Amino acid sequence: MAMLTRLKLIAMRDQIDSLLDEAARRELSLHETLGFLCEHKIARKDERHIQMGLSVAGGSIPDVD
Repeated sequence: MAMLTRLKLIAMRDQIDSLLDEAARRELSLHETLGFLCEHKIARKDERHIQMGLSVAGGSIPDVD
């Protein structure tokens, strides 16, 4: 979807079909689907920030059993 690329939502663009399939499986309303997509975007952004911070610090997240 060109609009997602233009908005710089590349990861979402690459996963939009599976995300919408998941929303349909959950029988989410349009409002809930929008929230689901936003939550996914925020989680990916947070994950990217953590990874960037770790790479700058030269560390890694320890495994927790």
